[in-house]
Amino acid sequence: MPAIGEQSKIQNHSQHRILKANFNQPMTRFLTSCLCLTLVCLLSACQKTPPQKTPVDQQLIYIASRGNGFDIYKCNQDGSSEVQLTVQKGFDWGPRWWQAKEGIIHYEQDTAGNFAHRLINSQGISMPMDFQELPDFLASPDGQYALYTEKVDDHDHIFIQTLATRSAIDLTPVDAYHGRPHWSPDSQSVLFLSDRSGSTELYLYQLANESVKKLTEGNGRVKYISWAPDGTRVAFTREILEEPKQDHDIYLLNLETMESERFTNTPFGEQEISWSPMGDKIAYHGTIDGKDDIYTIDINTREVNKITKSQGYHGEPAWIPVYK
Repeated sequence: MPAIGEQSKIQNHSQHRILKANFNQPMTRFLTSCLCLTLVCLLSACQKTPPQKTPVDQQLIYIASRGNGFDIYKCNQDGSSEVQLTVQKGFDWGPRWWQAKEGIIHYEQDTAGNFAHRLINSQGISMPMDFQELPDFLASPDGQYALYTEKVDDHDHIFIQTLATRSAIDLTPVDAYHGRPHWSPDSQSVLFLSDRSGSTELYLYQLANESVKKLTEGNGRVKYISWAPDGTRVAFTREILEEPKQDHDIYLLNLETMESERFTNTPFGEQEISWSPMGDKIAYHGTIDGKDDIYTIDINTREVNKITKSQGYHGEPAWIPVYK
């Protein structure tokens, strides 16, 4: 008498022969074709990205130092109704919106030097947080992946980790600097900076085919980057080495035509840029007359508005989408 495993093999083999014999019958072929088509449709439906919600308003978040340490603040897009979101002693910085969790991820370091990631809602209330083992990470909008940087033979490399399995791969296996990764709105592409060509330029990594494409070439290094919410354009800052500026201006790059334009040409620098979720503004950290504040610039009119009015340092602006 065959063992249980052998019985299973014999049974499966017998079923395979029966199916193979019956497949020649017209009705069986028809039903099989219908079944395959149904499975393909079901799989395609499962793989479609769910439709993105459209924000009806947007708010700004940023860091400010008004005494000892740094805290995170929130205000309306015109600068009104400012609210302090963090109150711990020490430093809170690096705020960014995580769409999958509908919360704000940021870094925290207490007065004893203990470092941690924190997740809070738009009212400043703590939310559950996983994967504290990553020293630095940027979660994808869909919540499936995280990007982080790590030294490899004295070079900064960017890794992508699947959060469900904790498996990770090196996106940048080249001996050069790689940094400031940014997810595309659909979580399918990554912008990053690299000096692999000799100067710091902007590159695009696509998850689908694991390809890397250089997007910029010019004088002066690229430093800050941000996606448009529809994913068709990116904003970046380039160091301007012309007198009398010696600072950064904002450029816009169309990813379909690969045409770029110099968007700002001001006597001061625009840094730490962030494209708004409604697509109509870019927030940035500007330094004028030695004062660090948050500004916004309108995409269509290029009108500039100063957002922060209080004394102290302000920087690292990001946006919160507001839905109905």
